[in-house]
This record gives sequence, structure tokens and C-alpha cells, in this order.
Amino acid sequence: MSVSEIIKEYVEVYKSSFTSGEYQYSFGIRIKNHSDWFIKHVGENDISLQEGFPDKPFIYYILDEETLNDIYNGRLNALTAMGKAKGIDTAPMDIEFHNGFKPDNEFFNKFIPFSFQFWTRGQPKIVSFGSEYSRLIHGGNATALYYQKGLRTAWYQIEKGQHINRDESDQSNPFPSLFVFIKGTVLGFIGGKKIEFNQGQSVFVPENVTHEFWNEEKNPAEFILIMFGEKA
Repeated sequence: MSVSEIIKEYVEVYKSSFTSGEYQYSFGIRIKNHSDWFIKHVGENDISLQEGFPDKPFIYYILDEETLNDIYNGRLNALTAMGKAKGIDTAPMDIEFHNGFKPDNEFFNKFIPFSFQFWTRGQPKIVSFGSEYSRLIHGGNATALYYQKGLRTAWYQIEKGQHINRDESDQSNPFPSLFVFIKGTVLGFIGGKKIEFNQGQSVFVPENVTHEFWNEEKNPAEFILIMFGEKA
């Protein structure tokens, strides 16, 4: 399918699935070296698509044609495509601001789950996870599952030699986390204590407690990460 056909399909699906009370945003989509699109949402049922950006402040997604096709075909989900360990990192899909748009924290608290809803087609919202659906984030292969204020979830795989949170600046969060190990064996430091974790175990890490994990085994290990709390 062409870029325009894909964008138009996303907008039509969004229009048909939008229900009263959901987040309403006008926003742009920039396909690098290709085209710009603007989705205008005024009122509950007035959703329109135009080619080109208007001369007004708004937020827009920026990605290339390959990433758009990966998301459309289910190879990546949008939250995984936007995933970063640090704000300065690059990602296949990002968000930028047009003509001085200045969002506050509350805007992002709503825009991230909106992004999941817009870019994940169909009902119910199904997300595939596994190495073929992942990107290298924080030192491991990651698939973002769902994010909203107070909840962040992801699947992670650690191959032999990979080390999650090797960088000290990544080793603690201002919110608690739960790691649920579903495959293999990993080693980790939790608050400076070295521990071996195996399939069928979980570990709760309180806020501001350092944690890192690595794999010395031949076979990959996997876990589900659940981050939660007011500051998540």
C-alpha cells in the first residue's frame, strides 16, 4: 500500500472507532522525504484529513516510510517505535512540535495512550511481542505493551552478553517496578545485592532502588516489566 493509502486507512479506522469522552486531538504526521498530513479533530464527529501542515501550533509524529510500513504490518507497534532509554536518544518514530507548540505534562499523560489507540488498529487492541517485534532499548530487546499515566508495561528479552541498565543513570526510577521472569535465567543487582532470577519468579523493586540485569547463559531470558505508581 502507498503512504497515502495507509494514512487514510488509519484515519478512517480512528473515525469509525472514536467514542464520546475519548481524547480529541488535532495532530500531524510527517513521513520523512515524502509528505506531511494533518488530522483535524473538532467536536466529537468532525474528523478530517488534509495533506500538508497548517500554519498553527500542534504536535506531530515523524517517521520514515519503512517504519510506517512496519507499524501498519504489525512488525512494530508505535510505542515500541517511539521507545527511548534517554530523551536524547533517537528512535524510528518520534514526536515534534510545529510553530511553537508547547505541551504540558498533562498533555503527554493523555497523548501517549492516545498514540496507542490511534496506531493500534482493530478492536480489541492486540499487541504482538517477541524478538521479531522488538527494539534494543535500555540494553535489551524490548516491546512496549501499553503506557498511560501511572502504568507502563513492556516485554523484555535479554540475550547472552546483553546488560539492562548498565548505565548508572538508568538504574533507578521514581516509581516502583515489578519484574516477572517468564523464561530463562538472569543475574541482577537489586539495591546492590547480587541475585539470580529464574523462570517462574518475580521481583518487586521499590522506587529509587537501583536495579540492573544481565544474561550469562546461552539461551535468551525474558521478563514482563510493570512500572506503576503516581510518578510512572
